[in-house]
Amino acid sequence: GGNTLCLANTHIFWDPEYSDVKLWQTHLLLQELERVVRNRKNIPLIFCGDFNSMPSEAVVELLKSEKVSETTKPNDPCNILPPVQSITHSLGLISAYEHVTGNEPRFTNYTGHYVGTLDYIWVSRDSVLPVSTLLIPNEKTLRGTDDTPLPNTRFPSDHLALCVEVEISPTNAQAQTLSMNQYQMQ
Repeated sequence: GGNTLCLANTHIFWDPEYSDVKLWQTHLLLQELERVVRNRKNIPLIFCGDFNSMPSEAVVELLKSEKVSETTKPNDPCNILPPVQSITHSLGLISAYEHVTGNEPRFTNYTGHYVGTLDYIWVSRDSVLPVSTLLIPNEKTLRGTDDTPLPNTRFPSDHLALCVEVEISPTNAQAQTLSMNQYQMQ
């Protein structure tokens, strides 16, 4: 019915030396999500997880702009990636945090050796409207009374929880189907 939603979560490979693997994993996952979403009349999609990629990297560029430029395509020593012009999708995703706050969080990972944004919530821009997001605690709050990076006694993970409140509306294809069904029933 009209209450179908695709919710996908992922954990992309972590090692910064293997940006090609991260892009390849993301590309394959996006291809499968496209198949699932399209086969179900363009159902709304929420795609979240630990992408282990900073906002300036190819994985985020692909998610955001539906393609990867030659300048951000990572080194690919084992030739696992298809040609850059084939690394695309048409899911029409927006970042929930960027939509609500104007930027990605300053950090979603806060350890002794790395502080930065690696985690994201992406949504279908045509059918999922991000309304509000969970605030990311400031550094003083994160470090707590024992003044240590994550994980610590207050925050048990090195990643911070992301949360978004959304309004979901039917996509154009779903609205047409609903309209046709209503018309046929009269």
